[in-house]
Amino acid sequence: GPLLRREVVATDVSISGASVRITRDEHGVLNIADLLEGEGAPPRFDIGRIAIDRLRLIYRDLGGGAQYELADITVQTGRLAPGVATPLSVAAVLSDAPETFNVRLKLKARLDLDLDDQRYALGAARVELNGRVSGLSDLAAQATGNAVVHGRTKRIEVSALEAGISGTYGEEAIPVTFGAATLAVVPARADGQA
Repeated sequence: GPLLRREVVATDVSISGASVRITRDEHGVLNIADLLEGEGAPPRFDIGRIAIDRLRLIYRDLGGGAQYELADITVQTGRLAPGVATPLSVAAVLSDAPETFNVRLKLKARLDLDLDDQRYALGAARVELNGRVSGLSDLAAQATGNAVVHGRTKRIEVSALEAGISGTYGEEAIPVTFGAATLAVVPARADGQA
């Protein structure tokens, strides 16, 4: 069948109200390791649309004791196919077990996937974060720009970046804004311009 040929073709993929648990055991092995290991060429895919709502993802590290949760996950896309730029909308609430942070995340962008070249791009992206993080209350952060991830080299390129963050640390208000025409991040190094 199509799955044996590593081919996914669908008009519509919908997931609602699911809960997924990912666990890393004491030896560092994920319980979903078998699903992540792929052999041969990347799968071919053409999906008309993806709609996910009320998804809950829980990650536990049994060795280190950490636990993180992504709750109220919603994802909307247009057509997903190689060489097709599609609208992407993602929202979720991220928290950890000791409740040192609780942040609502929203992302809107244009997604372009090239699995053969291991190139993943977000164009005209806008990210918003709101909540609290370890002593910083009333966190409000936003960023706009474009991002490209090159899987083979692990290089991340960001362009037209504009970002701002504000919040309250104790009694002190902290506003920060920054921007960069280009920014490249590779393992152990970062280069930027303007």
